[in-house]
Amino acid sequence: MKARQDAILFLSRNTALKELLRKKINHFKDSVLLNKISLVNIAEYNIRVIILDEQTDYSHIKEIDCKNIIVVINNKSQETYNRIFENDIYHILEVPINENLLCSILLKSFELLQDRSSRKIKYHGLTLDLESNFAIYKDCKVNLTPKEADVLHHLITKEKQLSLSARYLQVVTSRINRKFKTCTDTKIIRSRYGYGYYLAI
Repeated sequence: MKARQDAILFLSRNTALKELLRKKINHFKDSVLLNKISLVNIAEYNIRVIILDEQTDYSHIKEIDCKNIIVVINNKSQETYNRIFENDIYHILEVPINENLLCSILLKSFELLQDRSSRKIKYHGLTLDLESNFAIYKDCKVNLTPKEADVLHHLITKEKQLSLSARYLQVVTSRINRKFKTCTDTKIIRSRYGYGYYLAI
């Protein structure tokens, strides 16, 4: 049986991003750039990444087996972020496009970056399980999304480079704090001007 060809499904109207991807695509094995959905032919490809706009009807891609979805946004309102997160999408590219962020997401999606360790990390009474995406603090288990676990991993070890915009990082840290506050009555992440985010435990 012939192996399926890797592909990026590009459904955005951002022409500058499309041209940038045309230049980058050769770095990702023998991949192709698709610009439309064909229900007949989509099964012939291994869709590594889907890139779409904030206005896109996300229901159109629900049947495609792809976990790496990138939304390109112009409108940076809270409503836009909420709609994206409600659809379990965690990669956001704000206009103008951050090329380094795009490359980091693509490298991870094509499994060209080393994945995170499956070990447990302990820090001041907090245990972070990177394999199952949860944390235990004050005898309370807090379930996390993969991105929330990545942020906690970074704050604990400072080893992992975060490919997140400042606004997205603010949203993710707020969600983490809300989960821990509900379960443990503790706001574990704080920020300091000129220093950034840190764990306050």
